[in-house]
This record gives sequence, C-alpha cells and structure tokens, in this order.
Amino acid sequence: MDNIFNLNDNDLNLEPKIEDYKTDFEKAEYLQMILNNAATNDGPANDEHYKILRLRAYFLNKPEASKLVPSWVRKCRDLRQCWQFIKCKFYTYAERRKYIWDEFSNLM
Repeated sequence: MDNIFNLNDNDLNLEPKIEDYKTDFEKAEYLQMILNNAATNDGPANDEHYKILRLRAYFLNKPEASKLVPSWVRKCRDLRQCWQFIKCKFYTYAERRKYIWDEFSNLM
C-alpha cells in the first residue's frame, strides 16, 4: 500500500525535541508536564528529556531563572528522585499536580 501521507520512518518518531520548544515559557511548561506525568503516572514522563535534553540544567544554568526553579527540582537529578520526593509528600494525584503547578508559577 502506498504511503498516502508521504511520511518516512523519521516522521513517525513523534518524540519531542528540545528545539521544538522555542521560548523559556514553552520549555518550563514542558518540564512541568514531565514532572506532572511522572508524579501522577498519567502520560509520558521522559527521563531523558529531564536529564539528557537538559531541561532541568537549562534553567539551573540561567542566572535569572535558576532562583525560580523549585528547590526540589534543583535537588532531584532524575525523575526517580522526583518520584521519591513527591510520593512521600502527597498521597493523591490531585495534591501532587497542584503542588507542581504552584511550584512552577514563579518560573512560568
């Protein structure tokens, strides 16, 4: 069957790239989404984007933004550490989501 959409295998990889996020707001929003997904087991939570694509480091290395990054994000080097932190702090997904949203309000 012909590929009616003219897509190649690379087009089918829908994994976001850091370049897809142009502004600091978009990057912060994506970081917040990754953390929310990890904390609530609801959607993709790509540890590589947290660490390797360096969203966390991106903000920690920007003097004006680093002081706005939540302290627990500064301390947690990967999503497993974030999960350990938040699962002990809050029992419900709703509490976790609200906490993450509140913690990111200054950065965003």
